[in-house]
Amino acid sequence: SWMTANAPPVPAHAQTADPLADLKERYRAQMKTFAAEYARMQALPAETSAAAIAAYTHSIAGTAGSLGFGEVSDAAFRLEAAAKHCRDDGSATAVPESFIHALLSAVDKT
Repeated sequence: SWMTANAPPVPAHAQTADPLADLKERYRAQMKTFAAEYARMQALPAETSAAAIAAYTHSIAGTAGSLGFGEVSDAAFRLEAAAKHCRDDGSATAVPESFIHALLSAVDKT
């Protein structure tokens, strides 16, 4: 087409470079802090803990997904749903640790 004929050539390194590589690397470093954050939140009273975990995990689910960390994002969405259920059920139930472990396991694989 006329557009590709008139377009300047794209440098070879730009064709394969991931424009999000720097952000992904910084997020990988941030993910290493998740275990300590969850431990801190789990030490709170159950009703406070569930709300804190739900809020914290909400941002992880979206950010991880946007950066291509699908397994982390999926685990975060499941944890967020579990935490919201615990927050909203009125019984002051602690968030099941299995959901937190699943998220941290997904982080370890990235």
